[in-house]
Amino acid sequence: MSVMPSRFLTENPAGQNKEAKKKSFASLSNPDMKLASLLLAAFATFTFAADWPAWRGPTGDGHAATGQKLPVKWDESENLVWKAAVRGRGHGSPIVIGDRVLLATADVETDEQLVLCFDRSTGKQLWQSVVHRGNLNTKGHKISSQASSDVVSDGEQLFVNFLNDGATQRSI
Repeated sequence: MSVMPSRFLTENPAGQNKEAKKKSFASLSNPDMKLASLLLAAFATFTFAADWPAWRGPTGDGHAATGQKLPVKWDESENLVWKAAVRGRGHGSPIVIGDRVLLATADVETDEQLVLCFDRSTGKQLWQSVVHRGNLNTKGHKISSQASSDVVSDGEQLFVNFLNDGATQRSI
């Protein structure tokens, strides 16, 4: 498990790899990218009134806060606030903490597992943090992702699990 201190919720991570930051994002013409960007945008929209710090929400039951008006459908023209290109692939759910939307992803081209942070209102990527470089486990199912878990938060720190070098590793 990787633990990121609270500064990750408010600023760019120290020691961010400048080369990784310069890498291009995947094209929005990729079907996976379109789905990821639409889901991120819709997620940021319907949870705007409250944090969603982990999969299934703040109470672990998948229920939004009382009184929230949740969209029952969305597409390119309805209930879409923003969309953003997401580097790599991930199968985890995004989380929302304050004005940040965070998710785990893996870029097999650069052999990196990362956490990405987007502005909740605009979709602008605020930062990315490379958690592991190298040793991705690519022997699994061909459509599997090297970032299948969710980022979670206790409101002060971020936590994420990545399978790397044949084991689930913990990094601080």
